[in-house]
This record gives sequence, C-alpha cells and structure tokens, in this order.
Amino acid sequence: MTIFYVAFSALAVAVCANFVFTARLVRAVGKRPEWPPADETTFAVGREIPPFETMSVEGKPLTTTGMDEFVVGFFMIGCPPCQAAVAEYAAVADHLAGTGLPAIAVIRYEAPDLDNPLDRDELATETEQLNRSAVVVHEEGDGVVITTFGVTAYPAFFRVRRDGGRHTVVGEVPSPRHLHRLAPA
Repeated sequence: MTIFYVAFSALAVAVCANFVFTARLVRAVGKRPEWPPADETTFAVGREIPPFETMSVEGKPLTTTGMDEFVVGFFMIGCPPCQAAVAEYAAVADHLAGTGLPAIAVIRYEAPDLDNPLDRDELATETEQLNRSAVVVHEEGDGVVITTFGVTAYPAFFRVRRDGGRHTVVGEVPSPRHLHRLAPA
C-alpha cells in the first residue's frame, strides 16, 4: 500500500508541476511577440520613405529617383496568404500598367528556401505571374526595399507618391481584398 501512496504522491506533484508550467507558458505566449501582428505593421500614411536602389530579376536597375508615383507589394516564399495574393496583385499591376503607374513586387526568400524544390518552384511561379506587368525584385532576407519600408508581416501593399523632393506613403491596404484601393479610378 505504501507504494501506491508514493506513486499517487509523485503523480500529484507531476500534475501540479505541469499546471504551473502550462500557466507560465500561456502567460509568456500571451505577451507581445518580438514582431507585431500583421494588423499592427501599417506603414503610416504620410510617412517619408528614403530613396532606395536595387536590381530587378531581369537585371535592370530600380530606383525611386526616376519615379513620381508607384505601388509596391511585398510577398514571402512559404506564406499561404502571399500565395493567395499574387494573382490579385498581378491583376492590379496589369490595370496599373494601362495607367502608367508602375507596380513593384518584392518577393522575400531565405537562402535555405532555394534548397527545397517546392520553394524554388513557388519562387519561379510567383515571379512569372508577377513579372507580366510588375517589376519583380527578389530579396534574400531583409533586403534593401524590405528594410526601406520596414515590412515585418506579409503580404503588405503600399502606394507611394513624390511630394516635392521626397517620397511619401499615400496609401496602404491590409489585405489583398483591398488592393483595388491602390489603383487610380
């Protein structure tokens, strides 16, 4: 009978320790994460963006210097919402091409992503789909354009306009279903 009491006591201690551990874990997870959630990553409308210079996937230079106004969309490999947004952004970019407003598509990847054939295929497919009417830029990690905009959640979409000698964000939409708001009427 003593063994039963010892086993029962050990089980009771384990259950209590598990309860304390779970309570602390829930409290820690509930705290604000290092990266804010997507709905808190808006790049404030009216905020100035510094000039940037990069290369498109076609090897052409891309710089803010020559653009008065543009739309930019940010996507990431392995991001299901990004995969769903690609077709919608490509349609908006196609519409914008007719208005003369350039569209830029930035696709973020990590070097290990390129080791996976599925991720390589995703990058190639998204690039092909977006490259029809947008200037596509691939950035490994937090590249020049991603850093310029401070993007931490994907997908993200902005409209930028030159105001005097500086470029400012004049529009931001939180999700692909709002992309039509970036296009001129």
